[in-house]
Amino acid sequence: MSDASNRRPGDSVRELLLGMGGSSMRKSYYPQLRGKLDDLELFHELVEHSMDAILLFSLPANRLLFANLAACTAFAIGEIGTKELGIQDVLSQASEAGYPDCTSFIQKGQGESGARRFEVVVNEVIVVGNPYAIAVARDSTERLFMEERIRQDLLEKETMLREIHHRVKNNFQLMKSLLALEASTIEDEKVRLPLLESENRIMSMAGAHERLYESPDLSHIDARGYFEDIVSAICISFGELFPRAGLEFSCDDLALSLETALPCGLILNELLSNCLKHAFPRPNDGPESLAKPLITVRIGREAGGMGSILVADNGVGIDAAKLEGKEKTIGIMLVKALVVQLKGSVSWKVERGTSVAISFPLLIGHE
Repeated sequence: MSDASNRRPGDSVRELLLGMGGSSMRKSYYPQLRGKLDDLELFHELVEHSMDAILLFSLPANRLLFANLAACTAFAIGEIGTKELGIQDVLSQASEAGYPDCTSFIQKGQGESGARRFEVVVNEVIVVGNPYAIAVARDSTERLFMEERIRQDLLEKETMLREIHHRVKNNFQLMKSLLALEASTIEDEKVRLPLLESENRIMSMAGAHERLYESPDLSHIDARGYFEDIVSAICISFGELFPRAGLEFSCDDLALSLETALPCGLILNELLSNCLKHAFPRPNDGPESLAKPLITVRIGREAGGMGSILVADNGVGIDAAKLEGKEKTIGIMLVKALVVQLKGSVSWKVERGTSVAISFPLLIGHE
């Protein structure tokens, strides 16, 4: 068999580059050139057998110069330069998205398994002073299908969670209504007061679930609206039993998780209720405070990712025995327990009234 019949297509190129003679120059450069050609062949094989469709265009003519095997299969490309069916899809889509570095989707055909969708990324590059466009297309049909399934699953779970929060709120509301019905049959104020306090606590918990149910983001609720509801409900609930006091309320824009908002709401409920019940004596309870009754509620954000709750009044002050725990009170015990749950701190000041300041981290990790 002749030598010509044993030659590979690339042998002629090798001969032109490497030469067939035996001069010392050719011998010294032959190993380096052969290594470079081997690297080029390896690179060509990697590109040719890539799972992604890779296409090279000249600019500005948009003439196809190269398409690997995956590109020829995906876009029905025949011999380069003779058939461009399918390539125009890539070019038009790339033109709509705009050079350079554009990402877009194109849809191909309606086969037995349905339409195939390709994610196309086009980059403009300059090689030896000449502009080219490199298009890389990946069949993203399965990935997009899975993403759509995940979106549907998340939507179903979100709907279910909203329904759960709605039902929890309704159950709390039912409990509150039962207590209110029971309290309406009691004329003794001292007996009716604990029922009103229990109503407000339940209302605070129900309000958190209601806000979360209405929130576009199930992971957080609007703190300002939630706390405003609590303050308004408490003032209405105790309005007939205790003297009215002026109220200064302010709250920063905060988005709190349910784990943070719920204990904060209960704390606010207890502190504000205590102010209305104990800070300003009624005429039959003894001498009234000379100052005009005023309650200040401030909720905000501090440095270092901390939140704060301040409830202060200019009333008669709180007994030291209650603060020290010598005299048991449900309200103070509950506030202290909730502050521990928030991983925060609380400080009490009794000077020209009572001031309670609570600091807590806005983001509480799950243990």
